Amino acid sequence: MSDNQNYANVSIASDSLGATLTGASYGVSKFVTGTIQAAWTGTPTGNFTIQVSNDADNATPTNWTTLPSSTQAAGGGVGSYVWYLDTIGYAHVRFVYTRSSSTGTVTARFVGK
Repeated sequence: MSDNQNYANVSIASDSLGATLTGASYGVSKFVTGTIQAAWTGTPTGNFTIQVSNDADNATPTNWTTLPSSTQAAGGGVGSYVWYLDTIGYAHVRFVYTRSSSTGTVTARFVGK
């Protein structure tokens, strides 16, 4: 993990896709731009999304909204995808997988600067 005032490269999810998955929240209000990359194995069928929250920086977020146009289908096979967060205007992000069938594993990382 690398995290300082000007740069972060952190894992926000690393788990099985045998069930619906909600990754850890990560505070992003100090960053101007960022990306989230997910890489998965197996044959998962379901949707990945990015959720954001504007709850206070020092709070555990409870109010989440799916980022518009962030839904990406897993497609039933090995794959990867990058979400570009060109202008970060929210306090927290998290990675979500909604399972339809089958299984696999996923790792998702946030990089911000």
